[in-house]
This record gives sequence, structure tokens and C-alpha cells, in this order.
Amino acid sequence: MLSVTEARDRILSHFQTTPVEPLPLGKCANRVLAVDNLLLLLLVFPLIKALHELGHAAASAFLERIRTSPRIVRVYSTEAIEAEAQAMLGTYHDHDFSYVDAVSFTIMKRQKIRKAFAFDKHFLTAGFLIAP
Repeated sequence: MLSVTEARDRILSHFQTTPVEPLPLGKCANRVLAVDNLLLLLLVFPLIKALHELGHAAASAFLERIRTSPRIVRVYSTEAIEAEAQAMLGTYHDHDFSYVDAVSFTIMKRQKIRKAFAFDKHFLTAGFLIAP
């Protein structure tokens, strides 16, 4: 289990901005899933805000970095993705996947993304690799 300080340090080190060229859309499948969809972003923002040492200003700065980063490609959920995710929840009924997990898995499969920036076993259970 990570301490709050270790989690904060991992998150901050992962999202340090450095000047980079935007990735061509075709190379998205080769990237680690950081915050490639709105649902994951909705999970990360409260976590960062909840870390007392960081506070609201750091969480807002994080969102601005995400919004303006040339490294991030936002993928939004659709009705078809959500239907597929709901079916996945039925397939994995014996696991405690959340709806957000299932939507993320569906988007990752459609985008041919094999690796996720994650700290739980759900991505492994669904057949993905995890980092760090």
C-alpha cells in the first residue's frame, strides 16, 4: 500500500510537463494509458484534490496541464462504448470492476492500448499490463 506522500510523488512525477512533439494519432496504441478518457480524469481529479498537501490549486493546475498537453488524446464515452462496458460487467460478474473500469477497458481495447497507468489488479484481470 502506498502512503499518501508516495502516491502524490508518483502522480506528480508522472505528469511533469516537458516540451514534446504531439504524438501522431496512429501511435496512441503504443502509449501508456494515463488519462485518455474523461471517466479516468473524473477519478483522478478528486484523488489529487483529496491529498491535503496538494490542495485545490495543485489539482486545478493538474487539470490545466492535462487539457493543454500535446501528449494527451481525449477519448469520450459513447452509448455504444457504454453498452459494451455493461456487457463486460456481466462477463466479469465475479469481479468487483466498477463501471468506470469497464468503460476504460472497452476504450482501451478499441484503441488497442495494452498498458495502463494503474495501481489496482483490475487491469491485470481484464488482460492489460500495468505501469508503474
